[in-house]
This record gives sequence, structure tokens and C-alpha cells, in this order.
Amino acid sequence: METWSRSRGDKLFDFMNISFFILVLVIIMYPLYFMVIASVSNPELTNLGKVLLFPKGFTLDGYAQIFQEERIWRGYQNTILYTVTGTALSVTLTMTAAYALARK
Repeated sequence: METWSRSRGDKLFDFMNISFFILVLVIIMYPLYFMVIASVSNPELTNLGKVLLFPKGFTLDGYAQIFQEERIWRGYQNTILYTVTGTALSVTLTMTAAYALARK
């Protein structure tokens, strides 16, 4: 069995490629992570810029306030209605088209 060794250039390319994609991953994921930790942190500490990597002054008051709002529940209701209706319509149209295309 012949062994194939990677050249120094291939190893350097792989290192640079992996480093680049890790950097892109961090750039994309940090704002998402920050939104989560900011949502459970004390709003005053967040506004002062003291929340960076970990939540400070843990509180769920923001979530309690949001879920008391009537409009959020109306939005969930609309989302579920549109999803169920759209899926049922799409499956029905796909089945009828598939049946028509399957026959000679």
C-alpha cells in the first residue's frame, strides 16, 4: 500500500483555511450569543456595556414582560395557522400534480 504524504504547502493551506472559517464562525455566532446573554442580563448593565461574554445580573423579567403582551400570542397564532394551512395546501397540490404526472 502506497502512503501519500501531504506537502508543507497543503498543510499551510489547511491551517489557513480552518483559521479563516473559525474566524467567520466567531463573527457570525457572537452576535447571536450576545442576544441570548443580553436577554437574561440586567438591562442597565447591558446598556453600560458591562455584559460581554457572560450574563450579569441574571433576570427573566424581560421574558415575563414579553409574554404578557397580547400581540406576541397573536403572532404565534398567525404563524401556526399560516404554517399548517400552507403545508396542507402544498402537499395537496403536490399530490395531485404527482398523480397527474405518474399516469400515461
